Amino acid sequence: MASIWVGHRGTVRDYPDFSPSVDAEAIQKAIRGIGTDEKMLISILTERSNAQRQLIVKEYQAAYGKELKDDLKGDLSGHFEHLMVALVTPPAVFDAKQLKKSMK
Repeated sequence: MASIWVGHRGTVRDYPDFSPSVDAEAIQKAIRGIGTDEKMLISILTERSNAQRQLIVKEYQAAYGKELKDDLKGDLSGHFEHLMVALVTPPAVFDAKQLKKSMK
């Protein structure tokens, strides 16, 4: 059964002309001040591969001195917050947290 997956990749490919600094700045603008540009967050975080999202997280920390996930948590709420935070969490960390949560 595993052989059917050989050579297949996920559906989210690397975004062409990717720039972590441009994306980090756009995310910061989307969550800065009153209101949130949710469409911008969705556009950026769902159209970048996981590797690219992790580079955005590092760039955001370097540029603004804050953790992106903390800023997202402070600005968003509910299921949307959980989704956006999950998208910027490294896969191994996300999986470990979900396993721990499921065993409580």
